[in-house]
Amino acid sequence: NAISVLNVRIAPTFATKCVIPRLPEFLEAYPNIELRLDATNDPPDYSREHIDLEIRHGEGGWSGLHSEKIVEEKMLPLCSPDFLKEGSLSIEELVDYRLIHSVKNLVQWPKWFDKAGHNIGKPFQKVLFDRAYMSIEIALKGGGIALESHIIASQEIADGTLVCPIKNPPDVRQSSLWIVCPHSHLRRHKVQSFIMWIKSLI
Repeated sequence: NAISVLNVRIAPTFATKCVIPRLPEFLEAYPNIELRLDATNDPPDYSREHIDLEIRHGEGGWSGLHSEKIVEEKMLPLCSPDFLKEGSLSIEELVDYRLIHSVKNLVQWPKWFDKAGHNIGKPFQKVLFDRAYMSIEIALKGGGIALESHIIASQEIADGTLVCPIKNPPDVRQSSLWIVCPHSHLRRHKVQSFIMWIKSLI
């Protein structure tokens, strides 16, 4: 069978944390697809670039493009269990610790506190990163408390290297991961194959 080249652009953290660890499954299932993966947040110019589809980070609703939400992400305070034990803090006590910001997340700490019904009321220590995987890494090292998606940090939550220090965390969500492509690209079998596989990861 002929080889079909599939060009996919993926938000870097989602690529690093969720896609690449499982990618051998896709390559095994679709041996006739030659995958070319570009991990960047820069939206492509579909009229000039040979991109078949994207997994884009953002708020959705891009004009003229098919955009389909992959998942609703629950945003959780997360830290190393050596830094704070699971369920050991109240929401009010969070501001006594360094809070790690992943600046591209749609839900930032002030918004999370607001949705949790807590008025911060005082300045707090913070450190900012422009990639969620960097926030996760510093949290793993005991550098503070990150506010991250349960999808992006799923492996660390599963293996217990990150825990939520809040006993009953509020249900605060964001929808920031989207399948995006021109409507005409949905007719491509290789595009449909990748979309089906991506949905199976969540």
